[in-house]
Amino acid sequence: MANYANGMETKGIIVDTCKRLFIEKGYKNTTYAEIYKVAMVNPGTIAHHFGNKRNIASMLYMGFMQQFIKATAELFPAEDDLQRAFIGLAMHRKLAYVDENYRRFIMEFMLDDLANDDEARYMVNDYEIYKTTADAIGTSRATFFFVAYKGIEAAVDAFYGRHPDKETYENMYANYTSMYFCYLPPDEVRERTERALAFMENVTVELVDYEVRVTRLG
Repeated sequence: MANYANGMETKGIIVDTCKRLFIEKGYKNTTYAEIYKVAMVNPGTIAHHFGNKRNIASMLYMGFMQQFIKATAELFPAEDDLQRAFIGLAMHRKLAYVDENYRRFIMEFMLDDLANDDEARYMVNDYEIYKTTADAIGTSRATFFFVAYKGIEAAVDAFYGRHPDKETYENMYANYTSMYFCYLPPDEVRERTERALAFMENVTVELVDYEVRVTRLG
């Protein structure tokens, strides 16, 4: 039992260390040696507990997504599931737009994660937008759609990551919704996008102590 507790504590220390380093220095520039040094753990601990640093970044990424989902449910309980998916995406994209470090982490992780072959578990278990898509077009088509979209999203995140001033937040978000929800009628996508953007006028999104904080004003 003691060994299990020690192992869980070590894993928590590594995850917290990686979150800070990935946000502050960038995912790409954070080395294994630096993680071991800052976390004060033995070399090889990451391989033992997580496999590689991409798996840790994936946990952190999904943790951020879960925080957006939680905030959306708490702040907009009257909206239907699909509209909340639009709002959650709006929160995620707004944070990427206003926070350079978060934007860099998302860009670098998405590019590196293209080599990850665990899309099925990632989508089915954790991805709210995937779930709403599967409800609309079926699991098989939704899976194909998101496997294809994974590469497109990485390319788009890389473009906006390198050129954050190329688009306004509103246009950037509309570009994402047109891709994510291309299975919906264009008029519905436009209406739901505009509704989400209207909500976001009174919402602040920021990273506080490396956690997502969403506040609805008024």
